[in-house]
Amino acid sequence: MDRVLRKTLAKHRSKIAVDAIDGSQGQLGDSVIFATDRLRHAALHQLPTTAAGIQQMVLSATKLAIALNDTVRAVKMEQVYCELESRMRGMEGKKEFLESTLDKELKAIDEQRAELDKKSHEP
Repeated sequence: MDRVLRKTLAKHRSKIAVDAIDGSQGQLGDSVIFATDRLRHAALHQLPTTAAGIQQMVLSATKLAIALNDTVRAVKMEQVYCELESRMRGMEGKKEFLESTLDKELKAIDEQRAELDKKSHEP
């Protein structure tokens, strides 16, 4: 895939952002190629992905859109990235709250068990 993508993009070099091209050989940057290949592979094989993995794919898609001078899609991808980040922070906060609540409940159960054990051993 890497070779095919490089060949296709070489045809359209004049439309690609200068930042995305390696200065020395005028080729598309390895970081953009690698990010695009990971994105394509995950989509093609429908791999299970974490929220952080999806966020990384959106970042890769943003890099590609920027490389292709597609500012409309790059802006949309940045918005999606920010929305994912916000939701992930919210989910993390909720997870921490639930874990804290669970810890308190488990401690209460342990205390009740200790009391019951103590009462069962009394004459």
